[in-house]
Amino acid sequence: GGIIAWYSNHFPIETIETITVDSLKSKLDNDEDIFLIDVRSPTELKDGYIKQAKNIYVGEIEDKIKNIPKNKPIVTVCGNGARASMAASILKKYGFESMNVLGSMKAWYSANYRIIK
Repeated sequence: GGIIAWYSNHFPIETIETITVDSLKSKLDNDEDIFLIDVRSPTELKDGYIKQAKNIYVGEIEDKIKNIPKNKPIVTVCGNGARASMAASILKKYGFESMNVLGSMKAWYSANYRIIK
């Protein structure tokens, strides 16, 4: 069972593009037309967030799907990447071009990139 059996039976699989925090910072610094979503809960934002990010909690992504633009790539971040990956998968299911940031905010903090507190 599981993913190995699925893959072994040549069933279709989907992937989500993953980018680094350096790539995200470059996109933001160059004003690339992306929509950045921080999927952490509002209380987690007290640790700091990226200025350009819109906060939509991962559990509310589907309920707020109409507030997310379809005409630009969507980049998701969370605490360490697990919820952002889940959010990117949900967005892909709805036809969005979505990307997950490897290491998410943990990697952003480690890189000492600017945050808002």
